[in-house]
Amino acid sequence: MEKKLLFLVLFYFSVYVTATQSKIPFWKSKSEVYRSIKEERAIIVSAKTDHDDSGKRSITLITAGRIRAPLRFVHEKITHYSDYSKILPYMDETSYDKETKKLFASGSFLGFKAHATLEMGSKKEDGKSSVDFKITSGFLSGLTGVITEERVEDLVTELSMDSVYTGDASIPGFLLSYGLEFIGHKMAASMRSYVESQWEKEAI
Repeated sequence: MEKKLLFLVLFYFSVYVTATQSKIPFWKSKSEVYRSIKEERAIIVSAKTDHDDSGKRSITLITAGRIRAPLRFVHEKITHYSDYSKILPYMDETSYDKETKKLFASGSFLGFKAHATLEMGSKKEDGKSSVDFKITSGFLSGLTGVITEERVEDLVTELSMDSVYTGDASIPGFLLSYGLEFIGHKMAASMRSYVESQWEKEAI
C-alpha cells in the first residue's frame, strides 16, 4: 500500500513538473540564450511559419529582452500607442481611440504596404504587467498576441512578446524567410532605446 501511494505521489509530481516546465518559454529555459539576454542585453526574436494540409499558414513570432527602466515606467511608455509611428521603424501612421481601445496602424517594408486595426488591452499586477492585442481587420487579421513586462530588478524590466496567426494571408516570401525576424528585432531595439532614453531624462 505504501509503495503504491509513493508511486502515485511521484507520478503526479512528475506530471506537475512537466506541466510547469512546458510553460517556460524557450528563451528562458535555455541557459545560454537566457544568459545572453541578462548579461549581453541580447534581443531574442524567433519567427516560425508552417502550413497545414488545407493550405492555411500559421505564424508564431516571439521576442524577448530587457530594458533598463522600472516596470511602471516601461508599461506607461509602451501603452502610448499613438506614439508608435514616431518610435518604431516601418510604422508610417498610428492613431489610438481611447473610447474603443482600437489602434489604427499602417506601415511599409521594402515596398510592401500594410494597414491594420488592433484591439488593445492592458493589465497591471504586482511585479508584472501585460498588453494584449488582436488584429481585427487588415493585414494578418485574426493575429493575437501578448506583451509581458516583468520586474527583475528595481531598474530592470524583462519584456517578451508572444503572437500567433493562422489564416490564408498572402505574404511575400521575403517577409516570411527573414522579414518578420528582421522587423521584430528592429522594432524591439527601437522601443528599448526610446524607453531607456526617456527614463534617463526623467531620472536626472
